[in-house]
Amino acid sequence: MIQNELEKKIIKELNNQSDYFNNHKDYQEDIRNSKFSSIRVINKTEIWSTWSTNILKDMNNNFDVLKSFRKKNYFITDVPGDMNGFKKIFYNFFLLLPKKIRKYHPKICMLEDFYDFLKSKDLLELLKTNSSPITGNPELYSKNNVKFTHRWIRHIWLLSLYKKFLNEKKIKVIMDIGSNYGALSYLLKKNNEKLKFILIDFPEALSTANYFLKKEYPSSKIATFEDLKNLKKIDKHFVEKNDFILLPCFWVSKLEKNIVDLTINIASFNEMNRFWFNKYTESDVYKTTKFLFLMNRFSRPAVDENEKPIDILDLKLSNFKKIYFNISELYKWDYTHRFYLFGLPIFFSKKVHPPVYEFIGEKKND
Repeated sequence: MIQNELEKKIIKELNNQSDYFNNHKDYQEDIRNSKFSSIRVINKTEIWSTWSTNILKDMNNNFDVLKSFRKKNYFITDVPGDMNGFKKIFYNFFLLLPKKIRKYHPKICMLEDFYDFLKSKDLLELLKTNSSPITGNPELYSKNNVKFTHRWIRHIWLLSLYKKFLNEKKIKVIMDIGSNYGALSYLLKKNNEKLKFILIDFPEALSTANYFLKKEYPSSKIATFEDLKNLKKIDKHFVEKNDFILLPCFWVSKLEKNIVDLTINIASFNEMNRFWFNKYTESDVYKTTKFLFLMNRFSRPAVDENEKPIDILDLKLSNFKKIYFNISELYKWDYTHRFYLFGLPIFFSKKVHPPVYEFIGEKKND
């Protein structure tokens, strides 16, 4: 495509989605209940309609928001992330120091620890063959001729778990709830081109998935809002015709039962309120999934003050035969306890991270 043509097309479709859902009477209850954890505001909670309006304003005014969505940490927090001025100088200075001293910088310490984790699991070769793409213009950390981010290490770890425990299962269609820009789907597709994917998230996050996947897989068939809006149901036949289906969360009920082999949720069930948690877990497609792959905290404060936290017991994992379960070794430390001087992290302390579980299971026969 000519310069900016892809960005124009994706942003135009995103505007159409926002107008469609905001003005359609069938989705007003969903919108009223679309309160979720967010990195964009101080109190960490946003309403979708406000969030969407602000993002669309930014995207309409500047295509670079989409082009550099990973660098700017626009929808998710990643490390190293974007740095300017003295923060960048400070970071670059620490990169020149020996490893033991370099790790006094919290971002570098986190990245080095995650790299060492992969090394301890003999997964460096997997990282080398699946290093991070540059789509989204991310700030990448370089070590031993391989480039990655904090979240990319997590994706590599999840890929390794899939290859170890699910690679030989009869899995053709994967549904990722809370998919964001589709990094895990990208990796799974790269390692098995026959897989089909349904990515579910808010339209704004799916716009980055659309951009990322079209850049990385330009010949793939990607179904987006315009392809889906006139469908009453999404069946097996439609899924088989596409490599990726980017499904706005408001349409989860369009998915027919028994069309998904594996459902994935990584670190988002805890970040939604019970309205959306119930909407997903009570859907026909979720209740008929054959396999489940989760990484979430055991419990976390509720998004809505009047609700109980969503915890591991809410997932009813007893309905699945355990294939794999573990307390995540990846999330051992919390690096967010930092002390700043003039905006620079002059000191930080590693605290124990709230426990995160990893679960892979197969649905028991009724």
